[in-house]
Amino acid sequence: MNKQWTMMAAVGAVVLAGVFFMTQREVDAQSAADKTAVAVVDLDEVIKGSKQFQALQSEQQSRVTARENEAKGKQAELEKLKADLDLLAPGTSAHESKTQELLEKAAAAQGWNSVSQQLEASRRAREFLALYEAANKASAAVAQDRGIDVVLSTGQLPDMAQLARAEAQQIMAILQNRKVIYSKDAVNLTQAVVSRMNADFDAQ
Repeated sequence: MNKQWTMMAAVGAVVLAGVFFMTQREVDAQSAADKTAVAVVDLDEVIKGSKQFQALQSEQQSRVTARENEAKGKQAELEKLKADLDLLAPGTSAHESKTQELLEKAAAAQGWNSVSQQLEASRRAREFLALYEAANKASAAVAQDRGIDVVLSTGQLPDMAQLARAEAQQIMAILQNRKVIYSKDAVNLTQAVVSRMNADFDAQ
């Protein structure tokens, strides 16, 4: 009888051990499945290192140069009108007519300058939005290729000497805007995203 109880106890222990082992294995498997793969990307570095950003800078500089040349042309026209006006006798119909022309041209030049600045600002905003969207798209593609679940935006702190000269409110704003305090170099996808973004740009 004692042998029978001993045998039953041994069998029970084996069964319980097996149940425990299977349960622990399932827990470990679930724990592994629940782990989230996280990486970081410095979007500022991605954007500045992209070919798309360099092309935009070149295009924007060309527009600035063209606008400056047009402004110089308008200014030269105004200066010529002013010189012509100085040759006319005040109070004459010719002087009044030239004065009217000068005022209209000056108002038109001022209006052109204001509108052109607004149009350029609006265009740059749209261009930056497209650049930001391209950087996000490249980040998502690299993350998916590497099995990353979450990508956080990171960036370098300003030079400490520069921070020391800043006002308290500026320092607080810089620190509060930081989304990542620490990350290993191994989880930084910045250079991979730059390469992917440039490849996408070349393929256009």
